[in-house]
Amino acid sequence: MIKRIHIALLLIGLVFFSAISSGFAVFYFMFYALLAVLLASFAWTRLNLFGLSINASRRSGLSQVGDYVETKLFIKNENILPKILLEVRDMEDLPGVSTGSLLNIKPLQEVTWSGKALLRKRGVYKLGPPKAYTSDLFDLFHFTKTFAGVNEITVHPATVHIPNFQLSYSAGVHPGTSRRSTQQITPSVSTIRDYVYGDALRRIHWPSSLRQSKLMVKEFDSDARGHTWIVLDMDHAVQNGKEIDNTEEKTVEVAASIASHLLNADVPVGVLAHGDQEYTVPPKRTSSAHTDIMSMLAIVTANGTKPLHQVLQENQSLLGMSSALVIITPSTETSWLEVIKTSLNEVSRIAIVFVDPYSFGLDGVLDINHILISSSQAPTYVVRKEGNLGEELDYRKSGSVDMSPTLEGYSES
Repeated sequence: MIKRIHIALLLIGLVFFSAISSGFAVFYFMFYALLAVLLASFAWTRLNLFGLSINASRRSGLSQVGDYVETKLFIKNENILPKILLEVRDMEDLPGVSTGSLLNIKPLQEVTWSGKALLRKRGVYKLGPPKAYTSDLFDLFHFTKTFAGVNEITVHPATVHIPNFQLSYSAGVHPGTSRRSTQQITPSVSTIRDYVYGDALRRIHWPSSLRQSKLMVKEFDSDARGHTWIVLDMDHAVQNGKEIDNTEEKTVEVAASIASHLLNADVPVGVLAHGDQEYTVPPKRTSSAHTDIMSMLAIVTANGTKPLHQVLQENQSLLGMSSALVIITPSTETSWLEVIKTSLNEVSRIAIVFVDPYSFGLDGVLDINHILISSSQAPTYVVRKEGNLGEELDYRKSGSVDMSPTLEGYSES
């Protein structure tokens, strides 16, 4: 791309060549005039940043997609010359936004500018540094000045309230060898331990607490049948969409919503994803469980090279110990279903969330029958780009895939 400065220099060179070739005074006059404009434009652009200082005040830490982050810039002109058409920007690292303004500042004047940006994508971002941009009236020269002041913000994925999400069509279907229905989150208690901050009050064991004169809680056997694993398909080959609206972001949003829903019900949740690296957050019942999962989901990216069926096969010993499994994938391949039926047949409840890649730009039309094979106890949810997640993750509207071998040996209440 040819810049204006190159055209200006070429024009000045042609005029100068014409002047010395012809000797006409008009060409000399044009040459000196163009050269004067060029030098004046350069000097004006440089001086527009001279004596300028910017300090920033921002809120950093943890946020969530959908929140706003605010910045306040204190801009001072310490020069006796005004600053004309000065562009200031901040938080340029945030995707999908541009926070800035065009200002005219009087000599020795200090102004305050405030702006805010919508957090549209999860991740870890730098807020700052603030920058000032300037150019001349002819757009020949562009200069930038960067100032100190950088903060970091971690943006957790958005979560949606999904009150009607279930891991099976019948709430009475439960793990374990017993065929009676139970209202407990986990089927058995392994031990009694001291109460720690964050433990649910419903887990307090009152007889032991009275005997020992301190709060004691029931510790469930988390290695056996009390927890749920959420597996995200982060294979790069099956992703579709744009920078912000894509199957990767939708997959993470679904995982975050389901994890929050289960954790609020005091269900230990583990999360597994093979993306830019292998991520594993083990199930646990602590006050930090939610933050640990959201922090992991904030940074995972779909740069994985392992297809879903391979991830399930390699982790079958880990996943097979759980009482429930949630699989979230945009893949139209169904080879991983065979892995569930053959290698994970000890898992009592399995729910599948299919992120429709066609709604994110993949050529073709979704054939739901390719995913929904036959009716069974394993609900399959379909979520789309413009869909309402609260309605899409409603078990009353879900379909099903044939998981009958997986549910063999369990009964409804």
